[in-house]
Amino acid sequence: MKIIVALDSFKGTLTAEHACALAAAALRRSHPDAEVLECPVADGGEGTAAALVAAGRGEWREVVDVAGPLPGQKLAAAFGWLPESGTAIVEMAAASGLPLISLEQRNPMLATTRGTGELLAAALRLNPRKLLLTLGGSATVDGGTGAARALGWRFLDANGRDLPDGGAALQLIRRILPPAASVSSPVPVPLPHLSPLQSKIRNPKSKILPPPPSPSPSSSPSPIQNPQSKIQNSSSPVFQFQALCDVRNPLCGPTGAAAVFGPQKGATPAMVRELDAGLRNLADCIRRDLGIDVLDLPGGGAAGGFGAGAVAFFGARLVPGFAAVAEACGLPAKLAGADWVVTGEGCFDSQSLNGKVVGGVCGLAQAAGVKVAVLAGRLRLTTEECCCAGVARAVACAPDGLPDAEAFARAGELLTAAAAGLI
Repeated sequence: MKIIVALDSFKGTLTAEHACALAAAALRRSHPDAEVLECPVADGGEGTAAALVAAGRGEWREVVDVAGPLPGQKLAAAFGWLPESGTAIVEMAAASGLPLISLEQRNPMLATTRGTGELLAAALRLNPRKLLLTLGGSATVDGGTGAARALGWRFLDANGRDLPDGGAALQLIRRILPPAASVSSPVPVPLPHLSPLQSKIRNPKSKILPPPPSPSPSSSPSPIQNPQSKIQNSSSPVFQFQALCDVRNPLCGPTGAAAVFGPQKGATPAMVRELDAGLRNLADCIRRDLGIDVLDLPGGGAAGGFGAGAVAFFGARLVPGFAAVAEACGLPAKLAGADWVVTGEGCFDSQSLNGKVVGGVCGLAQAAGVKVAVLAGRLRLTTEECCCAGVARAVACAPDGLPDAEAFARAGELLTAAAAGLI
């Protein structure tokens, strides 16, 4: 029997690598004659950089004193570097993630992605051939404006004044200035030695498309671009910037960034309405000033609207995070000839099947004719729903009634016990 263990992280308790190691060890004890292979995976959220660094035999580069999610917060964070391919991997959760602040501190009206922008700037100093930005686990709903500010973009109010970081300021934006238009641009590297990204913003022949200059009040709006197709059709192979996301939610509306993900970041119903209006205003300003339509972009609502911001401000291409990680880890090849694949995450619910690891593994397993077993901290789907998703077996690691605090503290023990009797 051949078993592939392809688990995501159990957020806040176990990394994907640790979870896979524990489950694989338990399965080897239960089935001593089985071939058990570990393949830690992720979907663009927390743990994605770790999975890619491990798969690519990469290394970590630490950056000290970057901005945290809250105003005035400073911390040390790291990004991944794959020397063989010249790939830099920036995980936004490392500088702008929800786990970096306490439950009481959560406030998307103030939270910023500026620290992620500072990590991007540091990564760009290595002159990478490819830059991956993993979107997920954010404490923010700022549309990526904080990260853009760190790379020289400016967001002005009706009086031409620079606005502060955070989601609360989104409704006040009246003009967006790209780095080339900023007189005193806070470019993170000296102007004579512009980073590759800055150069590509200014160079219309590069793979990353430049935003046109902000129109004067009397000028006509610039034509609207399809941000994804233009990048895809470009024949210039200079530099690739991809944003890996685990959701396909649009920027605004009932399925948008504020409505769906705002509450988990600390947003009250009133805040959700303000943030949604702010993101819509941001999209309107992007359309008017940059000629790019991100309002209904699938995945634009990822990471508090950073998906849309990554496309508009950095020319990034949005790609499904799981597919990129699975390919890098060689999961499709490992599934060949397997009998079972064990996957899972902290909570197995309906969202797990929409761009997340479990749904992605199920798709690959179905194509390969491999049975799927799910290990989850909590199980929120019925047996019928599991069967419809192609899951043959699903087990909750935490017994019903066990308090979350105790379940988190005993995560490794519970996962080991559940894996031992899974197959």
